Amino acid sequence: MKKNYKMAEICEKISKISIYILVFLLPIFFLPWTSNVLDFNKQALLMFLVSLTILSRLMKALISGKFEITFSWLYIPLAVFVVVYFISSIFSWWPYGSFWGWPQPTGESFMTLFYLGLFAVMAVNTLGKKEMLNIAILACFSGLLAMLIGILQVFGKFILPFNFSQDAGFNTVGTMNGLAIFSAGIIPLIIAFIASGVKKYFKIFFAVCLAMALALLVLVNFPTAWILTMLGSTLAITFGCQKRESFEGRWIILPMFILALASMFFFFKFSLPGFPSTPIELSISQRVGFDIAKEALKSNLAIIGSGPGTFAYDFSKFKSPDFNQTQFWNIRFGEGSSKILTLIPTTGTLGALSFLGLMGAGVYYGVVALLKKKKNGELGSMNHELESDDATTEAVGPATAAVAASAVATTGSGRKSSKKTIVQKLEGTTIFTNLGVGVFAGFIVLCVAYFLGNSNLSLDFLWFLFVAILAGLYSPFKKTILLKSSSLAGLGTTFALTVVFIFCLGMFIMEGQRYAAEVYYTKGEQLIQQGKNEQAIAAIENAVRINPSSDLYLRELSQTYLNNINEALAKKDITQEQASQTAKALIGGAVNSVKAATDLNPKNVANWSVRGFVYQNLIGVVGASGDWSVKAYEEALNLEPANPYFLVQSAASTIKDAGLLGEDKKTEKAQFIETARVYLEKAIMLKQDYALAHLQMALVYEVQEKKEEALNEMIIARNINLSDSDLAFQLGAMLYRQGDYDNAVLELGRTAALSPNHSNALYLLSLSYDKTGKKDNATETMKKVVSLNPDNEQVSKILENLKAGKPALSGIGDRAVPPAPTVEEESPEGSK
Repeated sequence: MKKNYKMAEICEKISKISIYILVFLLPIFFLPWTSNVLDFNKQALLMFLVSLTILSRLMKALISGKFEITFSWLYIPLAVFVVVYFISSIFSWWPYGSFWGWPQPTGESFMTLFYLGLFAVMAVNTLGKKEMLNIAILACFSGLLAMLIGILQVFGKFILPFNFSQDAGFNTVGTMNGLAIFSAGIIPLIIAFIASGVKKYFKIFFAVCLAMALALLVLVNFPTAWILTMLGSTLAITFGCQKRESFEGRWIILPMFILALASMFFFFKFSLPGFPSTPIELSISQRVGFDIAKEALKSNLAIIGSGPGTFAYDFSKFKSPDFNQTQFWNIRFGEGSSKILTLIPTTGTLGALSFLGLMGAGVYYGVVALLKKKKNGELGSMNHELESDDATTEAVGPATAAVAASAVATTGSGRKSSKKTIVQKLEGTTIFTNLGVGVFAGFIVLCVAYFLGNSNLSLDFLWFLFVAILAGLYSPFKKTILLKSSSLAGLGTTFALTVVFIFCLGMFIMEGQRYAAEVYYTKGEQLIQQGKNEQAIAAIENAVRINPSSDLYLRELSQTYLNNINEALAKKDITQEQASQTAKALIGGAVNSVKAATDLNPKNVANWSVRGFVYQNLIGVVGASGDWSVKAYEEALNLEPANPYFLVQSAASTIKDAGLLGEDKKTEKAQFIETARVYLEKAIMLKQDYALAHLQMALVYEVQEKKEEALNEMIIARNINLSDSDLAFQLGAMLYRQGDYDNAVLELGRTAALSPNHSNALYLLSLSYDKTGKKDNATETMKKVVSLNPDNEQVSKILENLKAGKPALSGIGDRAVPPAPTVEEESPEGSK
């Protein structure tokens, strides 16, 4: 029996320590081995420690022979929200991404929400009132470290020895704006602790926490964070006045000062001169976010949405063409302008309403608990610390209850006196009342933050931590169920332990596979940056083998195969036949990988974009690649109808196909060119200042021998971005081809000024000088071309002609003049 007691005690300690570690580590936790260093690793930590807590609790129940349950009415709206989230994940546009997260936003995934909910429930059932106080203090300490790291980063003091952390915008919570919101959310709790009459060294600790939070808010100077700080300070003042018996009156000046400070920075747009600025963070405006949500509600996504974490798909589908007029038109945003406006299109009205219901339940729960009057000499907020008569009846059965009732009758007032003494002792401890006040104020601040800005896993964890503390402090009752080996409850608990153990083991294995695959993928990306394509292919192939459910890995593998083709053909240590076989294998790998990505996740625009790009690069190598490329871009356009890039690339593929036709197919070639012109016309209608579209249109008109229209389009393209040396070169080259050598000299000279080592521009500039009789200028310019291209025999021959006083192209012919190129873009779909 003594051995069993010790084992049960060990299980109890493991469950509590797991929660302590999670509360402390999660806001500051990251690992350098994955491409998503923050939330992906935080999710793994959350899953592991919550699972460990659950298993420890169940083991304790089996060993001790009793199962204790603390019930809270907040469980009901929480369960409803989780169930709705699960249904939305099942019917998601990409169920895998909605269920697990990465490469979708990890914080929005079902698994993250599920384990956050389990964390809250397990915290309520594992921790007592004193432990709730402990995790609140731990949260402040963890927040202090996160804020300290953030401040050091802003000042360029990079104490973390990783390449990705050598950036002023890096911190362990998420974005700098997210860290500012985190600080605003924790400030009311810090104020409550300071005003609780705690010992001096605790006051110093919380004063440091508060100073750090305010310093970070001043540095980031994020308007939304100041709004939340004003709200938190106002709530602290309000609740402090309402709870005057526990909130030391002299400290009411503290939230008043913070309110004044926040108001000054917010209303007067005040900033401190000489302080470093934080990096600008991109997000869509509230208007755009509202428009996306409104369009989603008009569609078939109104009920359960497109699935958690799929906002990027909604954004692509429903964004207005007006968005193309902004400088961020080619960015695919993965989150809305706020958490609420992210939830509406991704989880539908059911998801948004169930989350609002959970919010409302938390607010109602907190208000009722804080305003609840003491009744019959008992402190309602502390009832869960005492054994209720109802709980005793259920735990020990009718016979034992009768004995207990007899004992109470015998001892009479003695029993009641003992209970009253415990209550009076708790009632005199003001820190727990203030803990409830601070947590509830922080909870409201984060609820409002969800309407004003985006969230991340650390912010969501803080919100669920506040929910857990509220439920733990004000839970109505606790029940203890005795488990006998032969009883139905005992058998049920054993079965539940087995099921939970298998579930947790399965989650560990699957999460371990995902983690190993992500490590290989990250290694592959690093090798690509180092130019080690063969090793990169091997690493990403391992990632795909371990986790074949990620379209990101397949998409990146396809592009890596494609990039390695020319490198394979250029190898000199293998025969031509071997090089050809290697190239064929790489081509097959590129096509098969990107096809697998689109089959796996056909709703992802990036997959179709890369598929079109891969086929586009195989035109002239693999038959019918042009048609496949155009079809892939059309699929991408169906998913993102306001994006002109796909129309321009369809035109590029069509022009490239036309270039393969012989002189005997002029009619067919003309049809191809006209089809390309139509694509480009539609692209320009979507985005009138799209330089690439105008450039391609100029080349189309040139093929159609419409010189004036071609020149006008090229000038429009150049004027859109006067600092672009490539656009300037294209205009200069066209002027040269049209025989306008004087203007060609001007434009190519401007190109050379923008890019002094632009060999093609210098080459044509030299030829233009020669055509205009400026032999000396032509010679000096061609000398520079030769210095940049010492192994090029043609430019050396031209230089010899110029030095001899001959025409530059004497003995060479017009073949030395570059033809009108087909301009293509690199695939815009990098690692997402």
